[in-house]
Amino acid sequence: MITLFINYFIFLFIAVFNGKIILELFNSNVKKLNIFEQSIFGLIITAFIAQIINFFLPLNNLIIYLNIIIIFIYIILNFKKVKNLNSLFSYISIALFFLTLLSIYGSSFSDDLSHYHHGSIANSDTRNYIVGMNSLHSLYGFSSIWLTLHSYLNFDYSRLQDIHVLNAIILFLFLNFLSYELIHEIKKKEKTVYLPVLFFSLIFVLAKYTRLKEFGIDRSAFLIFFYIILFYIKHISLDLNKKNTDEFKIFIFFLLSFFCTFLFFIKIIFIFSLILPISIFFHI
Repeated sequence: MITLFINYFIFLFIAVFNGKIILELFNSNVKKLNIFEQSIFGLIITAFIAQIINFFLPLNNLIIYLNIIIIFIYIILNFKKVKNLNSLFSYISIALFFLTLLSIYGSSFSDDLSHYHHGSIANSDTRNYIVGMNSLHSLYGFSSIWLTLHSYLNFDYSRLQDIHVLNAIILFLFLNFLSYELIHEIKKKEKTVYLPVLFFSLIFVLAKYTRLKEFGIDRSAFLIFFYIILFYIKHISLDLNKKNTDEFKIFIFFLLSFFCTFLFFIKIIFIFSLILPISIFFHI
């Protein structure tokens, strides 16, 4: 339990700062995204980085240690910017952290874990990306980027436990995003359809997403898909007064395209999500 707690914190730490660092490097509009949106982006960009690395190197512990060193260098050089992470340490976030941690023990392992998930994750941990795996079994023919991210966010000595930490992290970040947005919307004088959508999304996820060990690829992908829908509503559909600048709309377009591409790389059926960034493209 202690090992799982520590590793969960480390991997969450990596997701938060990878998102913050990379967004700040490329776009000043990052300030318009809350810390949980930045962290979800952090998870997604980490997955793409992990996939690129795996073409040349195995995703072993050394890569994680290097990532942590880079983050600490960033913290030392930008200490003042780190102080705005207080949302991560609110009572709600702390409660959700322990809720998702305990949920890992709330169910048995997914059937797909023993079929091909663990094998795919272990392969990426110990060797470069293997070309031609479909010749061994059709289940290996499509290498989901979500499994690659699972492979990146685990330590070799505790791989079987750590496999489920990623599921806890995406659930933690999404629930925190919903809670943060709900509180923000309730405080607003002008209420919109966004408020009930957030509320029912929170109730649905709390009721449905409780058995983290049973998460395969689909459930985590749907959490990200739900987030993309809410992201679209928040930043595009509710822009009734055209408050957002063209520069920000372009930023949102590229960010949304990035999220939808990630979903497609998790599972091909999510290609339909690209409708959202395409609709923005014609209104920029």
